[in-house]
Amino acid sequence: MIKNTTFTDKSIDQIGLPKDYKKAISEYIRNGFEAGASKIEINFSGNTTGFIEKFEIKDNGKGINFNLLDKYFGRLLDSHKQKDKTSSEIHGGKGKGRLSFQTFSSRAKWKTVYKHNKNFFEYTIVVDSKNRNKYDDGLADEKRTPPKSEIKQTGTTVVFENIKNITLDELSSYELKNFLNYKFGWFLLLNKEKNYQISINGINIDYESIIADLVETEEEIEGFNFQINYIRWDNKIGENALYHFLEVYSLIGEKHRENTGFNKIGGGAYGFYHSVYIKSDYFETFHLAENQEEQGNLLKNHNQHEKTYKKLKIFLNKFLKEKRNDFYRLGANKKIKEFEEKKVFPKFADNKYDQERRNDFATVFREIYLLEPIVFQNLKPIQEKSLLGMLNLLLDSNERENVLTIVDGFVSNMDADGRKKLAEILKKTSFNNIVRTIKLIEGRFESIEVLKRLVFDLKEFTNERDHIQKIIENNYWLFGEQFHLTGADEKFEIMLNNYMAFLEGNPTKIEKKKFKVDKINKNRRPDIFLCRQQDLPSPKSNDESIEENIIVELKRPTVHIGMEQYRQIEDYMNFIINEDQFNSELRQWKFYIIGNRIEKEVKQKYKSFEKEGKKFLVNKVENYEIYAVSWDDLFQSFKSRHKYLLDKLNFDKQSINEELKSKGVDFSKIGSDKLSKLIT
Repeated sequence: MIKNTTFTDKSIDQIGLPKDYKKAISEYIRNGFEAGASKIEINFSGNTTGFIEKFEIKDNGKGINFNLLDKYFGRLLDSHKQKDKTSSEIHGGKGKGRLSFQTFSSRAKWKTVYKHNKNFFEYTIVVDSKNRNKYDDGLADEKRTPPKSEIKQTGTTVVFENIKNITLDELSSYELKNFLNYKFGWFLLLNKEKNYQISINGINIDYESIIADLVETEEEIEGFNFQINYIRWDNKIGENALYHFLEVYSLIGEKHRENTGFNKIGGGAYGFYHSVYIKSDYFETFHLAENQEEQGNLLKNHNQHEKTYKKLKIFLNKFLKEKRNDFYRLGANKKIKEFEEKKVFPKFADNKYDQERRNDFATVFREIYLLEPIVFQNLKPIQEKSLLGMLNLLLDSNERENVLTIVDGFVSNMDADGRKKLAEILKKTSFNNIVRTIKLIEGRFESIEVLKRLVFDLKEFTNERDHIQKIIENNYWLFGEQFHLTGADEKFEIMLNNYMAFLEGNPTKIEKKKFKVDKINKNRRPDIFLCRQQDLPSPKSNDESIEENIIVELKRPTVHIGMEQYRQIEDYMNFIINEDQFNSELRQWKFYIIGNRIEKEVKQKYKSFEKEGKKFLVNKVENYEIYAVSWDDLFQSFKSRHKYLLDKLNFDKQSINEELKSKGVDFSKIGSDKLSKLIT
């Protein structure tokens, strides 16, 4: 019998039927779960051309009671039943779900079996897209009772006919499976022990594939044991972030649910999509009390006003906040990497001091990100660079604590713990900058002390390549903060090719065949070759800059710097001078020869270049200079450069020696094995 509904085509259009086939399919799955189903089957088949010959969605729910048919199909905005909002059972879609077939089909048939008074009945309902405000229950006018069913199992199968707008490939696609995972995965997990399933052609969808993090833990509160499962989903799911409170023994399962309080944009706090399942026999007799009067009537039942429940919520909120912060820290690190790749992250030089500044900046950045990730989201590159640049300037100034005031302005509802943590970090990192500076100088002082022992006290044991050079390689700040180590104890040809690769912006790529050295000089091995990327102002032009390079020749303490040694470093200079690739007026070359003692004949060369006003200069040809320096000269130069900071920080030389001893370095008893270990 064809019956009219109480709604019109216009009212159907106004409720907004889904236009996407995946959303339309999900409406029928939702209807099945709403009808008490535990198993939903999506079955389809087609031919080789991709035409869909069969398409149905089957559930094992309670079926559609014929006596309630008018309510279910005759009215719009009615669903099968009204649910308790504190329960996570699937809720109806105001009745529009049954009409969603129009997205991909022109007709739908509901073959349903229901149970009434211990008997099973079956009948079929048909709705045609051309007559959406009518339905046919298949029964004759004179007989208004459905026939009894031989099938002793309730359920409903919706068969879709005259398929349109979708293909066999789309129904078979990963896209549909993935959509259903995010839509219903939380519900399947919630009802895992009841064996709830959604299958596509006999294969269950795998909601575990969208779990990004899973933590299982237990907590005892007031004598009750609570089993806690924390789930972080890798994307937005079909519900807000909720605490699900479950009983242990009953098949009813969930007794109560609440928002976790960490819901923000898009159902998750900036990607923090999560669910928390709490299971305990405490919830066996749990009942919500609407007010204090009702609470008094629930003496035998647990409720939300009890001490146990309140303590549980405090624990859960603290636990979840830690998980959220762990997730945000990962997000902050990814954001830093993204900013570096986009070249909007502040630049820091590759020396220890600047790297400590970078660590300070990254620490503060992470804490701000923990408070409000959206501050760094959806910005244009110029906005990102400006914001990060401003933050870096504040941290480097005496106004760093004003960062908190600025953050207060754009972080809504900053919690007290977050504010306190950021304030502590701003103060702590300011102090840490001082401590790190001290440690930096301390490390340099240690290196100087080790070098002094090597070249003065242990000179009979020390050689340049095994001992002195190892320390210089790791401490080439002795010649300037901004130098790049191009080579150490390598053949001249390799060093120069490293140098060329560095200048071309690819310091990790060595092109050995690009630059060739003649046979006489090919196997020479300068001890240290440094180049400075940071250019110097040209004395001849305000518009140009000079690139600075250093080659260092180290001599063992027992070898004095005489004319033979001087000529060796002079040969290096002449080689560079005669190479067309290296004789630009905009390149400056410095050649150092270092030893324990400078012989008189070499020292006399100092006087020839006194007018240049440069200490230890023994030769100069245009942009090429040779310096002869004793180890004592080098140590005194270090002391002079660091005198202000050493005095300012009351630096104690004796404490450095004590520190070295604490590391197992006692120079009065040192052997070659310990010395080698210290150097490396």
